[in-house]
Amino acid sequence: MDHYLKMVGGPTESADQDHIFLLKSNGSVVTRDNADKGFFSTAQQSLSRPGGSGDSIVVPEKLLETRLMKDVKDITQIMFQIAVTTGVLIALF
Repeated sequence: MDHYLKMVGGPTESADQDHIFLLKSNGSVVTRDNADKGFFSTAQQSLSRPGGSGDSIVVPEKLLETRLMKDVKDITQIMFQIAVTTGVLIALF
């Protein structure tokens, strides 16, 4: 799977590399954390050799960092809007 990720430039800094999974074309999901030992060897084989027609490697984002950045962006926008409103009110009076 690392080979395929390197071909597309690799995961970004905000990628959650511990939770990468393979979405098979039949709708099944293959992860590294499969607990069923019988399925685990099949899962490891699938993860090491993805590439069946329609299979997709999914690399999710780290949710905590993503959420934090959205909160910072929202707070910054609110502060900017308050500053603009205050400036307009001062200019009017």
